[in-house]
Amino acid sequence: MMAQEQDNKISDQQRRERDLDKRVAEYKDIDGVSTKILDIGAWYLAKRQLFFLGLVWTLSLAAVVLWSYSLYVFGYYLLVGIEQDRVTEATLADPGPMAIRRNLTEQFSYDFKTIIGLGANRYDFIGLVNNQNPMAWARFNYYFLLDGQRIADGSSFIMPASQKYISGLVDNWPTVPEGASMVVTDLQWTKISPKQIADWPAFNEQHLNFTVRDQKFTSAVNSALSEKLPLNIVSFKVTNDTSFNYLEAPFQVALYSGNQLVAIKNYVINKFLTRASKEVQMTIIGNLPNVTKIEVEPDINILDPNVYLNSN
Repeated sequence: MMAQEQDNKISDQQRRERDLDKRVAEYKDIDGVSTKILDIGAWYLAKRQLFFLGLVWTLSLAAVVLWSYSLYVFGYYLLVGIEQDRVTEATLADPGPMAIRRNLTEQFSYDFKTIIGLGANRYDFIGLVNNQNPMAWARFNYYFLLDGQRIADGSSFIMPASQKYISGLVDNWPTVPEGASMVVTDLQWTKISPKQIADWPAFNEQHLNFTVRDQKFTSAVNSALSEKLPLNIVSFKVTNDTSFNYLEAPFQVALYSGNQLVAIKNYVINKFLTRASKEVQMTIIGNLPNVTKIEVEPDINILDPNVYLNSN
């Protein structure tokens, strides 16, 4: 009997201890601070030194990484970057063709092609420019060099992914010119935004859809226009199959004898309306060989709003 009473007292004491532990664990004061929060605070105070050391090591490691990277960048600039800056400055300061070729070798190139004698000490200097960039066009200035003398200055443009002839006329040159070269300067690129023109080939085709037919060449021997100068006649018919009215529509006419270029002539049709046709007759000076092919290509800057007669 006494043993049973003793067991009951022990059970009661255990329950009171469990209840006390539960009340302590669930205790919150009037400010809402619980025993759990106090336990966490006590744990943090016990581990505070370890947290501080961990933060110091983390910041020290970050400082070492940043300083190492800064020293690497600075060292690389001393060893390599300074020389690259010198090359860049030299390139920007050089307005000649070599600077252009260094910067734009993959997009733009040019080359001197030939000199065409026109008679009476007149000569046509011909060059070829090529733009391989599919989404950028360029304006540029150019001139030709002959015996160290700058001649036949001009300016032009070139559309994306295209090539064209450039010509310069020289009058009263006393001797037969030889060893000429072409120089391009002031090359200015303009990128085409895909948001404005998503499909450049289609845009180009829509704006330069001209039909040329009935090309004919009459040599100076048969034309009988002049006894002093050899005047050849080129005629053709061109139709504006685009949906655009052009205030000015320049065309470039190239004459070939076999595969050899023998003449270049530019011709401008004013107020060339959509669906209209024009019969063109033009004279070309020079003692030309037998002309076997006539190419007529539009040379219109279709990205210039000023070339259009009205908005379309």
